[in-house]
Amino acid sequence: MEGVRRVPYRMPQLAAAADGALVFVVEGEKDADRLVGIGLLPTTNPGGAEKWKFVADEAKRVLHGKRVVVLPDNDDPGRRHAEEVARSLQGAASDVRVLALPDLPPKGDVSDWLGAGGTKDELVRLSSTAPATTKPTFASSGTRVRDERALRRELVAR
Repeated sequence: MEGVRRVPYRMPQLAAAADGALVFVVEGEKDADRLVGIGLLPTTNPGGAEKWKFVADEAKRVLHGKRVVVLPDNDDPGRRHAEEVARSLQGAASDVRVLALPDLPPKGDVSDWLGAGGTKDELVRLSSTAPATTKPTFASSGTRVRDERALRRELVAR
């Protein structure tokens, strides 16, 4: 990939979306394609978790003015990735939220959540109840919120 320009997945659709559009950032193309299949606007980055840095500048540009919901996979790399994405979009996106989906199995993702009966309407509703953040905050269906310091303490303890 040396010398290859990396861009957010589905960049043309992101660039064409109006200010205020709701965009979901997921950890992989499989999850992004699953969200497209239910009528949502997703993106991701090549290479999986913790590779956002390669698309961060382009993402700031195409996500400027959009409402962004980051959907982490249910594992430590997924949570770190979500934190990186949320932090990088501060000041560019009009709203950034991180939503840890409820009842995900270990290493589960939004595709697993949808496969277990989650719906588009429920995902949009949960997204609207996740707290807007100026620093990454993890919310699980509005019942469990962990601030960045708590997450760091937990990671250090491990």
